Amino acid sequence: MPRTYCFSVHAAASTCSLPRVLEVFAVHGHVPQQLHSQRVTEDDLVIDVQLDAVTDGDAAAVAKRLGRCVNVTNVFWSEKQRCVAA
Repeated sequence: MPRTYCFSVHAAASTCSLPRVLEVFAVHGHVPQQLHSQRVTEDDLVIDVQLDAVTDGDAAAVAKRLGRCVNVTNVFWSEKQRCVAA
């Protein structure tokens, strides 16, 4: 069943880091619902991505491939939890 997944990718703040990370989503046929990139230190970049309508297997495959990208140091990912009002 398709779900929404969030990915937080930590990488070296290099000119090639952001395009390489985005390429992973394109290779898997996904266009991110949301994307935010921030240089947190002079040497570190954090890229937060949200994908809608993704299966558990597809999310795992994307996360695995992100971890193999040049300059990527950490990949954190999880299913987005929705808050239900009482």
